[in-house]
Amino acid sequence: MKTKELIAELQEADPSGDMDVTVGKTDIFFVGTRPYYWDGRYQRLIRDASNEYYNIIGEEFPNDGSHVSIRTLSIEDALLDDPEMPVECFGDVGLEAEVEKWREEMRRIHESI
Repeated sequence: MKTKELIAELQEADPSGDMDVTVGKTDIFFVGTRPYYWDGRYQRLIRDASNEYYNIIGEEFPNDGSHVSIRTLSIEDALLDDPEMPVECFGDVGLEAEVEKWREEMRRIHESI
């Protein structure tokens, strides 16, 4: 997908520009331009523009140029950096327990290094 296509899709989905954007359900941490080889070769889907539904007809591995990289950072990954980082679960007891499990795992990792 080209940047102009992504921007158009985002503006159509949220004309106000005030909604959170996620990849999957994970927040975006970084957006930047990278050379094609950065962090491994990137993959580009080849689409059939005449098909408005599932339009993937192939893919390719470009070997030159640059691309815009969008990186996410999950709460679990952020806790690896700081296991004591505050995390709001808004009263979801099951989620609070899950976050505490992540914290315990990250503390063990910190203790082992």
